[in-house]
Amino acid sequence: PLFGLGIAGWLAWGAWRGASDAADQLLDREWPEDKRRRFVAVVARHAECSQLHDLRTRTSGMHDFVQFHVGLPPEMTVREAHD
Repeated sequence: PLFGLGIAGWLAWGAWRGASDAADQLLDREWPEDKRRRFVAVVARHAECSQLHDLRTRTSGMHDFVQFHVGLPPEMTVREAHD
């Protein structure tokens, strides 16, 4: 009986991990802190982008999404900003 309980516990643990991984793929999840820091570091390489705030990140399935506000120089045109 103890061996059977051990096997049942092992199967339950495997099912929990599998369900957790599947839920992470199906549901939107916030990025881990190190990934967020790498993104901010890439934005910081662009001197014209200042005042990064309201950063929201998520992963849905195999796709990453980022939403943020950034300050730009007032003399910059919309076309320049998009480029």
